[in-house]
Amino acid sequence: MHNNSEKIKSLMPPSPLILDGNLCENFRKFKQNLEIFMLVTGFVSKESHVKVVMLLNVICDDDVELYNTFELTQGNRKDYTKVLQAFSDYRDPVKNIVVERLKFHSTDLKTLIKSCEFKDQTDNIIFIIIRDKSFREHLLREPNLTLPKAIEQCWVAKLGRQQA
Repeated sequence: MHNNSEKIKSLMPPSPLILDGNLCENFRKFKQNLEIFMLVTGFVSKESHVKVVMLLNVICDDDVELYNTFELTQGNRKDYTKVLQAFSDYRDPVKNIVVERLKFHSTDLKTLIKSCEFKDQTDNIIFIIIRDKSFREHLLREPNLTLPKAIEQCWVAKLGRQQA
């Protein structure tokens, strides 16, 4: 029978970060696996700079290069929380709720429901009735578009076309 220290030594670190597909979701899974590994191996109680070294050791080579480009002070480069946040910010840019809702309607619902922040289904109705593809694309660029904002922009566009 193995004692606990032998079991810990035989643990494998998390697999390197996958850079294909949904980068945000891949990073979330990688981070979760890294945190589990660090907890089980005792790294979670190590000094911050040691945890940064652990992160850089298990993340893929491309992300080590990415780390080298982060605009962090020397002190922050040794701060595990700040380094992890920099990776997270890079992998998970500000999301456009309207685009997420449209993806919700056309792809795997179970995975995407987490990012949609549905409050009122009527927020999506506007896209069904807008026939002008370029104007619909214009509205999709609005990250926090609500139905009242969309209606207002429709009126402005209509008045602009009438006066042109």
